[in-house]
Amino acid sequence: MTDQHRLVNDWARQWSSDPAGLAAHYAETATVTQPGTTAVSGSTRAGATLTGRDAITDDTARLAIAVPDRRVDLLRLVDAGRTVVAEWMFTGRSVEDLVTMATLGLTWWELDDDGRIADELRLVDWSARRIADAASRPDLAAAAGATRSHGWYRDFTDRLFEVVGPYPELARSSLYRSSATRTRLVERAPRTTTGDGATGTGAGHDDAPASPLPTAPAAVAGDGSLLAIRFDPDGSGLRDAVVVLELDESDRIVDERSYHGTWWPEQG
Repeated sequence: MTDQHRLVNDWARQWSSDPAGLAAHYAETATVTQPGTTAVSGSTRAGATLTGRDAITDDTARLAIAVPDRRVDLLRLVDAGRTVVAEWMFTGRSVEDLVTMATLGLTWWELDDDGRIADELRLVDWSARRIADAASRPDLAAAAGATRSHGWYRDFTDRLFEVVGPYPELARSSLYRSSATRTRLVERAPRTTTGDGATGTGAGHDDAPASPLPTAPAAVAGDGSLLAIRFDPDGSGLRDAVVVLELDESDRIVDERSYHGTWWPEQG
């Protein structure tokens, strides 16, 4: 287990126990940004940015009051050294709920020289929670195969963006496996489609408006078969989004999970 894996696992464990212990994983001047989404009642407000350990401790302590039985379970990790991207599930029963609820989230971390979190982008929408059961926890494939260089992941992303905007059908046929799944999370009710465009069970709205595709990603992070792509606010309408792609052995995309809206123009 790498230091990054230990950090993420302990970070997840501390969510359900000690606010000060959670904050200790952050640098003294760390920032946590949760843009444009709905946080748990009593905790970070949508669009808020926390700065420093004291603010992080205070926010987590208020969350402990709002959701006493809170828990974070790590689902998947992209370990790219100083950049770490984690997908996770938050469960708990807030004062507004009759039963334990669950919602999915993602964090994009930049670590400092001491291995602490210097900057965090947190994407989670508590308003999209559902009753916690077996169906609420997705079965995500872990990173597999050898990790390529950062340049390889960046070049793959650049090739994808050369065709995905102007030629989406070409991108689907050449870069995606025909059975690839696409799941949109956070900003709306989760929606899953397969390579043929069919919408999965329990999905969101078919009439969701398209989000303009950014001209280029802000950052990429790769770990074996996984590639995370981050988009920062750029006036395109897609704010602080992260897409996690899973590649097969021939480097075709088999799974796409986008947090904070959709990154692919809707067809039809």
